[in-house]
Amino acid sequence: MKSAMPVEDTQVLMTCSHRPAAAPRGEAFDVVEFAVPGRAEMISYIRDRAAEAARAMSFTPQQVEDIRLAVGEAGSNAVRHGIDPDHCQIDVRIERRGDSLKISVSDRGCGFDPDSTRAAEPGDLADGGRGISIMRALMDEVTFHFDSPGTRVEMVKRIRAADDL
Repeated sequence: MKSAMPVEDTQVLMTCSHRPAAAPRGEAFDVVEFAVPGRAEMISYIRDRAAEAARAMSFTPQQVEDIRLAVGEAGSNAVRHGIDPDHCQIDVRIERRGDSLKISVSDRGCGFDPDSTRAAEPGDLADGGRGISIMRALMDEVTFHFDSPGTRVEMVKRIRAADDL
């Protein structure tokens, strides 16, 4: 798997836990957690790990790309708005729960009101302003949690048959 940079240069901190596949429905049986430096070049690493997890499940290729894009938007927002100079790290948790994939992207920024963000108007060429709308359009659930300090975006995508898309 290619990453934006060699792993030794990124200082990725990763932990994985695997429980038996026979775990009760709704309980996570695969969890991957990692932390990356809060740098733009790490967004592709985050996207790639989320796409790998989605491909390991029964998501369609289009659903994998939707997850990749939504997670990339969350990572971009963390880099752009959520990096605290004293804690330049993005934490990611990817959890497999039965027929769904839950992905959390956390930063140490000051937080914001996601309902007060203005969606970009069609034809608006301004840089930014579309990330939250994109995440909400592509994922089944998107929730924001504000820790002290920091923001955690949780996104859930459920597997659907190709006919249901």
